[in-house]
Amino acid sequence: MAYRYIENGLYKKAKTLLSENLSWCNFNETFQICPEPITIHTLGVIDKELGDYDDAIRKFEFSLSEFTFFKDYQSLIEVSEDLSETYEKKGDFQKSLAILKPIQAFRDSLEFVNLKKEIEKIETRIIHNN
Repeated sequence: MAYRYIENGLYKKAKTLLSENLSWCNFNETFQICPEPITIHTLGVIDKELGDYDDAIRKFEFSLSEFTFFKDYQSLIEVSEDLSETYEKKGDFQKSLAILKPIQAFRDSLEFVNLKKEIEKIETRIIHNN
């Protein structure tokens, strides 16, 4: 339900709804008992849209560390882009750029993996059809 509010630009409503339903998670500390980094990322997006850049950065950095640990490159790219945009909105262009530069390597790796999977899938079909 909160995602519907986000899609409609109702960030305050989405943040309230998420906070009420996730009150067990201590968002003011270290997020250690939050099971899903994607939830923290979503809250970071909301904070960014509301202009709460420092809170957004903290949430994006947490999500980045989790996605890096799990080698979730697609999510890592998305969070990095959000983090870079947040630093840009704060006026810290050097940090924004420093975050963006490594993303190309992740994109290339992800595209290579996806291409390799597609090739393997087609090769498997060829083998099974012969």
